[in-house]
Amino acid sequence: MSELIAKSKMYKYERQQQHDEDLEEINALDADLKEIQGLLRQVKPVPQYKAEKPTETVSYDTALREMLQDKRSKPSERTKTDEEIAQEEMERLQELEEARLKRMRGEEESEETANIAKSKTRREGDDLEDDFIPDEEDEDFYGLGKGAVADESDEEELEEVLPGEEAPDDDDISDTEFDLAQYFTDEEDQVEPEDEEDDEIVPATKRLRIQDVSTKTELAYTFPCPSTFDEMLDIIKGVPTAAIPTIIERIQILYSTKLRDENKDKLETFTPIVLQTILHLATETPIPFNTISDLVISLHRLTTQFPSALTQDILNAIRLGSKRLSQSQTSSRVFPTAQDLVLFYTIGQIYPTSDLMHIIVNPTILFMGQVLSQMRIRNVQDLGRGLFVCSLMLEYQRLSKRIVPELVNYINVTLSTLTSVGDHHIPEIHNQDNLSALSIKPSEIPKKDHPKLLFSTLYEAEPDPSTLKVQLLNLAIDLVNISSDLWKSVISFPELFSATKSLLQTFSETKLYRSLPSTTQSRLKPVLDSLTQRIKLSLGSRAALALQSHRPIPIPSYLPKFSMAHSFDSKNDPDHDRASLSKLRAQHRREKKSIVHELRKEARTEAIVRSEEGRKKDAVYEEKMKIANGIMRAGNNVGKWERDQKRKRR
Repeated sequence: MSELIAKSKMYKYERQQQHDEDLEEINALDADLKEIQGLLRQVKPVPQYKAEKPTETVSYDTALREMLQDKRSKPSERTKTDEEIAQEEMERLQELEEARLKRMRGEEESEETANIAKSKTRREGDDLEDDFIPDEEDEDFYGLGKGAVADESDEEELEEVLPGEEAPDDDDISDTEFDLAQYFTDEEDQVEPEDEEDDEIVPATKRLRIQDVSTKTELAYTFPCPSTFDEMLDIIKGVPTAAIPTIIERIQILYSTKLRDENKDKLETFTPIVLQTILHLATETPIPFNTISDLVISLHRLTTQFPSALTQDILNAIRLGSKRLSQSQTSSRVFPTAQDLVLFYTIGQIYPTSDLMHIIVNPTILFMGQVLSQMRIRNVQDLGRGLFVCSLMLEYQRLSKRIVPELVNYINVTLSTLTSVGDHHIPEIHNQDNLSALSIKPSEIPKKDHPKLLFSTLYEAEPDPSTLKVQLLNLAIDLVNISSDLWKSVISFPELFSATKSLLQTFSETKLYRSLPSTTQSRLKPVLDSLTQRIKLSLGSRAALALQSHRPIPIPSYLPKFSMAHSFDSKNDPDHDRASLSKLRAQHRREKKSIVHELRKEARTEAIVRSEEGRKKDAVYEEKMKIANGIMRAGNNVGKWERDQKRKRR
């Protein structure tokens, strides 16, 4: 072994010596290179012809060089499954809750816990780089909230803006679609609309960006999943209204169906509780529409997972609402209440209203039509509530375009009531009081521009009647324009809107119309012109019934087919069905006859065998009896008796 090591070292030393010698020779040649270059410059090079490459070859070579210079992409981490994402979000909430409890106890936080909220984004396969960090301003990047809620003083400053629906891209939908926020909002504290992506309904495993209000008290990150509405009230007790969507979101994350199988039953029980929470918020003053809108989005995600969770609760609410409608005819109860209107709004947001056979939407539409036709009108606020139901009905029929005569009739009644313009074509509403006091008086018209209508005004104890009447008149005119544009392709359009046109035409010629603000006058004139033009076009598109223009078509006649070789005595029946049936009957008779013959033959054979066996048995029995009788007669003289018998035979 030592010899091998010595030889290896020797060979290595020799190679090193050879390498040094080669370097010396190369350096010597490099020193003489300048003299050689001078000699070479005196010799003229021989021109060589190079063939030009075709364009395709050049482009291929260029593309090849570019590909070689491209940087190779690095393998990224695999895309995580929904279960893994849900597990990470649950663990994140639990860690944040532990950190919050430590801060409450005055304990020091570890560095890992302190950096949870400032951690990097969740790595997935679609990320371009692993070191991507969101902007510092995006504090709610994970959609879990900032961990803080608003102070009680901030709750009173919440805007009362009713969110409108986002209309889908459809060529059939007109640009004049009804937007609830356009009419029921607060002009003074109006909030700028957020991006469309904020209102987009996303799957349960994705994050919803819920805007949290800066607070003085800190909100917990983990909550128990309530099984009753009373438990939900205990959870949100003392919590500002703006933080309720964050609580609902965190409960959905903690009890995601991707984590455990039993969470499915918990969330299915939790779904009706969210609806009850929305209706509970509708009883507050003022009504927090921003919070309700966020809760409706969370409720939509839950109903997508559990479609039948709310069916019975909503049907029961509609059934009770119908009873309260009947009771309101003879009492002073307010109907519909704010809870009823919020329920209608919620149903339109979470269910497909264009489904003609939906188990929840269809009863809701029928109930809304019953409200429009039977509700008792006693004051201006009742008119406003009915117009709000009309606006929701138009949202329901935005895609299906089903005709709702109760809606047009109610708008006509509202216009007739506010303008004191009567029309005998308008059907009467049942149980209505004297509506003459609800009409607009020229002396009551406000001189300044009226603000936009607040939804809470419909339920105020002492609203401003003069301003409210003008607001409702503007709303009714806009509803006429939207409904006429929605049903302009209906064949019965002239009959449907002829009374409306007559009302607007008569009202535009009155003294009251000229005393209205300029904004109302400019709103009415184009609507009336548009309605008149649409009725004219609809009547012009009708064609009178005409007889058939083609030549008379004779009734086909067929000659009977006779067979000269047919005979009634033969068994050949021209009717194939009857012939096949007769053939089957004959075959059945033959088979039955042969079977009966075989059965009878077998019965005779069995009888003969039984009789033969009986005769043999009888013969044996008779022989035995003879012997027995002889023995009995002779007694002990058996031999003598036998001899006597032989003698007699001789």
